[in-house]
Amino acid sequence: MEERTETAEVQRAIEWIAKGEPALALEILGAVYERGVRDTALLVEIVLCHLMLGNDTSARRYLKMAEVLERNHSRVLCYRGFLALRDGRVDRSMGYFDESLKADPSNFEAYKWRGLCFRELGDPRRALADLDRAASLMRNDATLLINRGTVYSDLGQAERALDDFMRASALAPNQVHSRFNAGHVMTELGRLDEAKHCYQQAIAVEHACVEAWAGLAAVHSQQGSWNAALRCQATILAIDPENLEANQRAAEMLIESGEAGLGEEHLEVVLCQDPGNPEAIAFRGFAAFVQQRYIDAIEDLGAVLGLFPQWGLPRLFWGVAKARNQGLAFDFLHDLEAAREQTPEHPLILIVSARLEDQCGNHESASSLIRMAIESEPSLLSSCTHHLHLLCSVVGEKWMRERVVKSQNHIPTLREPTCDSVCERMVSVDSHHYGENKEILRARTLVEQRSFQAALGLLDDLLSRDPTCALAYTGRGECYSLLGDDSRAKAEFERAFSLAMDEPQIWAAKARHCHRLGNVEQALTAYKRATELDAPSDVVVGYATLLVEEQMESLALEVLENGYEKDHRSIDALTLKGELLLRNEDYVGALADFSTCCLLDRANPKHWIHRGNAFYELGDLTRAHRDYSFARKLDGGIAEVYLNLGCIALERDELDQSILYFDRALNLDGGCVRATLNRGLALHHKGLLERALVDLQHACSLAPDEADVHFALGRTLASQHKYGAATSAITRALELDPSYVDELEDEAFDDLHKLKEVKRIIALALAQRHLEE
Repeated sequence: MEERTETAEVQRAIEWIAKGEPALALEILGAVYERGVRDTALLVEIVLCHLMLGNDTSARRYLKMAEVLERNHSRVLCYRGFLALRDGRVDRSMGYFDESLKADPSNFEAYKWRGLCFRELGDPRRALADLDRAASLMRNDATLLINRGTVYSDLGQAERALDDFMRASALAPNQVHSRFNAGHVMTELGRLDEAKHCYQQAIAVEHACVEAWAGLAAVHSQQGSWNAALRCQATILAIDPENLEANQRAAEMLIESGEAGLGEEHLEVVLCQDPGNPEAIAFRGFAAFVQQRYIDAIEDLGAVLGLFPQWGLPRLFWGVAKARNQGLAFDFLHDLEAAREQTPEHPLILIVSARLEDQCGNHESASSLIRMAIESEPSLLSSCTHHLHLLCSVVGEKWMRERVVKSQNHIPTLREPTCDSVCERMVSVDSHHYGENKEILRARTLVEQRSFQAALGLLDDLLSRDPTCALAYTGRGECYSLLGDDSRAKAEFERAFSLAMDEPQIWAAKARHCHRLGNVEQALTAYKRATELDAPSDVVVGYATLLVEEQMESLALEVLENGYEKDHRSIDALTLKGELLLRNEDYVGALADFSTCCLLDRANPKHWIHRGNAFYELGDLTRAHRDYSFARKLDGGIAEVYLNLGCIALERDELDQSILYFDRALNLDGGCVRATLNRGLALHHKGLLERALVDLQHACSLAPDEADVHFALGRTLASQHKYGAATSAITRALELDPSYVDELEDEAFDDLHKLKEVKRIIALALAQRHLEE
C-alpha cells in the first residue's frame, strides 16, 4: 500500500513537471525522499526538477546517487548529457544522448535535448526531426514545445512556431519563455497588439523578465509610443543596470529627446564594456553636437565614418559640426550631399536639405522635401516629438517653428508651392520646449513665494505696455484669489478669457480658484478643459491630485498617463501615477514609472525610495535593498530609507541589523509609527520582551486605530503570560480588522484560547468576517 502511495505521489510530481512547475514537483518528491525511498525512478525526477530550476550543483549530487544505483539507465545518461550541454561541451553531450537512446529508444527527453544540440551546431532540420520524434512520444511537454517553436522560428516558419509557443503557454501558464517567444513571433508577423499582450503576460508572471520588457519596448517603438518605450528601457535598467542593449537604447532615446547629458551617462556604461561599439560612439557624437561640443562631436563622428563611410546621418552631423566649429553656418554642402546619397529618406537629412533649398529660393523643392520627411516620420507633426530638439539644433529653432505643423493625425495639403504654405497651420510650440514671457514667469515665481504685491506690480507694468496679455490678467486673478478677494479674481479671469479663451493656463488658474472656494465640480470642469488644451505638466498633476482627493483614482490615472505621453519630462505626473499604481497593487506598472523617474532625475532620492518600494512589494528584496542603499548615498538624512532597510533586514531575520536601522530611523523621526512597531517586533523575536513591550505600547499610543500595532502588542503580552492585557489588545485589533482572527493560530496565543473572553471575541470576529464576505 505504501509503495502504491509513493508511486502516485511521484506521478503527481511528474504532472507538475510537465506543466512547467518544478518547484511544486520538488516539494512532493522531497517528501518521498525524506521517507527513505532511494530508487532510480525517484532520483532522476529530482534531478530533472533541479535542472529545470537551474540548481546544477544539486542536480549533480542526486545524479551521482542515481549512477551508483544504475549507471547505464537511459535517463541517467540523458541528464549527464544535458549537464554537459549546459557546460558547453556539445560533442560530449551528443555522445551521452546517443547512449541514452540506445538504452531506451523511447526516451523523449534524449530526443528533446539532442535536438537542442543539433540547433547549437547550426543544423535546424535535424534538430526539428529529433524534436518532432520527442513530441510524438510526449505531446504535452511545455519545454519541448518551446524548443520546437524556437527551431520553427529559426526556419522562418512563424505560424508553426507561434502555435507551439501558445500551446506551451496553455500547458504551463507560469512559463515566461513561451509567452515572450510568442511575443517575438507576433511582432515579426506585425500583430503588435497581440505581441504586447504576450509580453505583458510574461511580465505579470516574472517582473524581472528582461526579454519581455525589451520586446515590449520594441513594440511600443513600432507603434510610436516613444514614452512607453522609454519606460520599458528604464525598467530593464532597474533590473539589470549593466545591460548593454538597454543602456544603448535608453541613451539613444534620451539624446533624441534633448536629454543629451543623461544619454551620455548610459553610453559610457556601454563603452566601458564594449569600447569599439560604433553605434554608441556615433550617439556620443550626436550628444556632443546637441550640447555644442563640436570638437568632441567631430572626433567621435569622424571615427565612426572611418569605419562606416556609408552611414548618412553621422556624415551630416560631422559636416555641420565642422562648419559650426569654424563659425560657418552652411559650409557643409558636400557632407549633406554625401549623406543624401547614403541615406536618402532619413527625415533629419530631408529637413536640413529643405532649409538649404528654402535659403536658395527653391520653395517648391523645400516643400516637397518637408512632405517627404513627414511621410517618413509622422511624429514630426507633433511639436513635442523627440526629434524636434535635434531638428532645431541643426536647422535652427525659428525655422522649425515656421515650418512644422502642430497636428497629430494627418499630412497637410499644400495649397501653394511656397515654403510658407507647407503647413495648414503654423506650429505653436509650447512653453515647456521654448519658454515664454520672462515677466510672466517672474510673476509666477513671486506668487509661489507669496510676494503678491510685488507680483501685481510686475503684472501691472506688463499690462501698461501690452494691454492684451491674457496671462498677465490670469496672474492678477491668481494673486487676488490667494489674497481672498474673490470678486476681483473673477473679474481678472473674465478679462483673460475675453482675450484668449483657449489658453490652458487661464483654465488652470480658474480651476485652482474654484478649488479654493470649495466648488469642486467647477474646478474639475476647468481642469478638464485645461488638459484638453494641452496644459503643462503641473496643471495635469493638479487635476489628477484633485481627482484622487475626490476618490476618482481611475480617471486620475488616465489623466496622468495622457499627460506623460505628451511630455516625458513630467516627473511629478509620473511619480503620482506610480504612487497610485502602488496603492492599487499594480506593482509592475509602478516599477516601470518609478524606473523612468530614476532614469530622468537620477539625483533625487525619493525616486529610488519609490522604486525600492515597488521591488519590495514584488518580493524582490535584493533590488529593493540596492535602491534604498542608493537613496541613502544621495541623502543620509531620510528616515524612510532606514525604516525600509530595517524591514528588509527583519524579513531576512537579521535582527541586530534591523534594530540598528530602526534606531537610525527613529533618531531622524521620533514619531515614526512603522519604525517603532518594527523595532518592537525585532526585539520580540530576539526574546527581549520588556524592551519590545515599551516600543509596542508607544506605537499603540501613536496609532490607536491601527490593527497591526494592537495585535503585535497582544502577541508580546501573551508571550509574557499577561493574559488580561493581551486579551484587551487582541480585542481592539479584531474590532479594527476582523481578519486578524486567522493570526490567532500562532503558538504564542495557545494559552489565550483557553479564556472564555477570547473565545467570545474570536466568535464575534468570525461572524463579522462572514457578514463582510
